[in-house]
Amino acid sequence: MGTTASRSEGESLNGSRQNIPLEAVGNPNYWYINSGDVNTVVNGGTGNVRHSLFSIFGRVSYNYAERYMCEFVLRRDGSSNFSPSNRYAVFPGLSFGWNVSNEKWWKVKNFDSLKLRLSWGQNGNESISPFSYTSIIGNQYFYTLGKPSTGTGPGVAVVGSAPNSLINPDIRWETSEQWNFGLDMAFFGSKLRGSIDFFDKRTKDLLFTPAIEDARGNNAPVRNVGAISNKGIELQLSYNDRFGDVDFSVSGNFSYIKNKVTEMGGVDTFIEGGIWEKEYTTRMEVGHPIGYFYLFKQKGIFQNWDEINNYKYPDGTLIQPDAQPGDIIWQDTDGKDGITDADRVDCGSPWPKFTFGLNIAANYKGFDFNMLLSGKAGYKIYSTQEKLEGHGMMNLPSYYLGRWKKEGDKTDIPRLSVDDPNRNFRRPSDFHLWDGSFLKISSLELGYTIPESITKKVKISRFRIYAAMDNVCTFTSYPYFDPEVGSMSGNILDTGLDFGMYPQARTTRFGVNLIF
Repeated sequence: MGTTASRSEGESLNGSRQNIPLEAVGNPNYWYINSGDVNTVVNGGTGNVRHSLFSIFGRVSYNYAERYMCEFVLRRDGSSNFSPSNRYAVFPGLSFGWNVSNEKWWKVKNFDSLKLRLSWGQNGNESISPFSYTSIIGNQYFYTLGKPSTGTGPGVAVVGSAPNSLINPDIRWETSEQWNFGLDMAFFGSKLRGSIDFFDKRTKDLLFTPAIEDARGNNAPVRNVGAISNKGIELQLSYNDRFGDVDFSVSGNFSYIKNKVTEMGGVDTFIEGGIWEKEYTTRMEVGHPIGYFYLFKQKGIFQNWDEINNYKYPDGTLIQPDAQPGDIIWQDTDGKDGITDADRVDCGSPWPKFTFGLNIAANYKGFDFNMLLSGKAGYKIYSTQEKLEGHGMMNLPSYYLGRWKKEGDKTDIPRLSVDDPNRNFRRPSDFHLWDGSFLKISSLELGYTIPESITKKVKISRFRIYAAMDNVCTFTSYPYFDPEVGSMSGNILDTGLDFGMYPQARTTRFGVNLIF
């Protein structure tokens, strides 16, 4: 049994001014906030925000002859992020193991060991801001009161206070429950090892802050919204051997996962997110991956006026009356009223279906080499960096050289237009959607260890020099900085939106390892 307790607290204070005089350039006498324009002053800070965690846990294990094993775990966690009535939650876990290869009857040539595992357990998530169950009073609000000194016009703007958000005292721990069945195996004197895991993870009471109407005047409260399911398989395989003077090892991993929303928790049938150009791009909806891309779909490019005039309803009404040759043909999903929000469809998921990695290592007469590769596949990225490109306000990526220019051009990139009457660029569509799959050489390292017969003469037991590089290169069709965008805002419904994230740096290192 055991217990843990932690507490953190902090305060912040900030201030700034703009319009620093030109004399400040290169002159440290002006490098103070007071040098700026007093009318641009901004200041702020946070109070003594406290966060506390307290846990009690215990474990009971049983092992019979290294053949049959079971374990029961129980923990009770408490967090100050929740109200007193929901502060604590209990999370149990249970696991079983069977070392089949330790049975007396096990005699399988070159099959050294086999272990079966079955487990079930729960754990909690309390990752929300402190005091999210109540509302903190903020003083960043302005109210217009009275009349100006001139007696005409609007009143005077006065700083006031109001609750920052609406209150939800009923929020509680987010709970993840997972089943796992696995096998561990070893062959040929343990030179070849492998493991397979099948898992089914269900997360309920998701901690989420849905959008609300601006007319309410406050931020939305944190809520427990719905449930999601993650099912999949994980594989690991490794091999190590010696070939003459070469020690060699290779290990790889592969996983497949399917994400799906299973409940909405009593809220609307869907929740919108991923705001871009004042429009949403993603949704949370039962039966789909959480935060899937809900977009207008491109069918092709209009080559001439005949194609535009023939894209119409039975009564002769044009589906896209503002289109011109070279514009995108939008899918009219519902078959009525032209191109509207009702024509959006599921265009893909921001969650990788496949994740994989490979590590290769070798040693030869003092030289050592290591290479790590990693990758993901089966997911989409929505690039928001194209939002103004069709309007002459920024440089364009090189792939725009392949845009439509004349009838007969086979391309899915529309003509460039300043007015953009067909909304080729500003409409949230799969035109901005890219395959995010990639393979990355994550690291390379080459080293040499000087023979001990030489180093021991200077009282050094080991002397190794090495050169290494991290984030070596990435193979991908994604044309922007980095396909590993994740959620830049921290909101799960923004996952897969690339707002121009700063790319990961390539790092080169040289070093020496000394042991005396």
